[in-house]
Amino acid sequence: MLPDASGTIHIGISKYPVIITKVKPNRLRRLVQDARKLEGVFLADYPEQMLITGHDDELADALSSIEETDINYLGAILYGESDLINQLTGKFSLWR
Repeated sequence: MLPDASGTIHIGISKYPVIITKVKPNRLRRLVQDARKLEGVFLADYPEQMLITGHDDELADALSSIEETDINYLGAILYGESDLINQLTGKFSLWR
């Protein structure tokens, strides 16, 4: 932990890189589907229903009434070995 002059704590330089990319909605859907198939990749997807629910039980109800093919994904977080993540995202544009 790194305190500044006012005493506010900062975590410092991340041990793991965080890269933000942008893709079109259809490509995001394919990314989510492909990531689910790869062992060793942690996936956290962000369906649009997360914006209209306040708790996991509400989200579970909202998701249980919709097919995966009808879910509008707003984003996803992937974590895993670099070669696996690059296999999934290697041609994506950096978000600016």
